[in-house]
Amino acid sequence: MSIHKYIKFTGEYGKLRSMGFAFQRLYASNYMQWCNKNTRVWKNGAEVTHDRLTNFEGPFLELYMATDDLPINDRGCLRVYTNRENHSVSFDDQQAWVEEGRARMEDPENESLYNLDCVYLHAVDLEPLGELIDLGWVEVAEIPE
Repeated sequence: MSIHKYIKFTGEYGKLRSMGFAFQRLYASNYMQWCNKNTRVWKNGAEVTHDRLTNFEGPFLELYMATDDLPINDRGCLRVYTNRENHSVSFDDQQAWVEEGRARMEDPENESLYNLDCVYLHAVDLEPLGELIDLGWVEVAEIPE
């Protein structure tokens, strides 16, 4: 059985607007959501998502909070490698990513070689998540799959 990790919101919804989050009600399922730069706080499920990290938010938060000096490049971006096979994230898997890319070129029909992706996150887009972390309003939670 695998475990799906996600970011659980434990803060105060009423204070999100004053922090720059825009409120939106999605009427189809009566969801309530607050959004600030690619970071979304959902009331249903008390979940925090990031548009560029779909399904990798929990592993990302664990790594993000455990890393003292984020490797942000000279363009102000953080390079994040996601691995669909073991559902992990890394800031330093460039060599594995390059090797998988070579293997893809040699055997493009082998779908098992399409496990790694590279996502670039602008440091500015991570500020809302950083603020939620600083306030202690988020934690990593697990859902057995």
